[in-house]
Amino acid sequence: MDLEQYGGLEVSQEDEQIAPGKYVMQYLEETEIRNDSGWIGCRMTFQIQGPKHQGRLVSGLFTVANPNSPKSVEIGKTELSALASSCGLTELKNTEQLKGIRFNGVVKINDNGYAELDPAYGKNFSRCEQGESILPKEEVAEPKPIEVDPLDSEEIPF
Repeated sequence: MDLEQYGGLEVSQEDEQIAPGKYVMQYLEETEIRNDSGWIGCRMTFQIQGPKHQGRLVSGLFTVANPNSPKSVEIGKTELSALASSCGLTELKNTEQLKGIRFNGVVKINDNGYAELDPAYGKNFSRCEQGESILPKEEVAEPKPIEVDPLDSEEIPF
């Protein structure tokens, strides 16, 4: 195929592998994954906040339903609970509640050589100092002081 017809293609240099270790990250999005035997997982994508590997993405998979293995569901819920707690939440009803909140998470290299979140049964999540959120800031109008004439006061000094 002649790619010049479509604007060509620049070959970018491959990013270096994300090293295993602890990183500050934020939740970006999630995808529900299912199989034919009733297993349901939540694949969550997180963005590393830096300084090293800033902007790079890692994912984590949490089991939320499995009729064949209640233990895997228990582990998934324990890990999600620990993640929510590290984000300062007391309950988690929707993954969107995690948006814009930084936390410390551990990255490991999986069997296929890719970096992924290592929840370690919820033990690898911790709170981090909250910097600026990735969410857009709300524009709030600055209140303007109201000028008051002291002679217009309802209190008459006699």
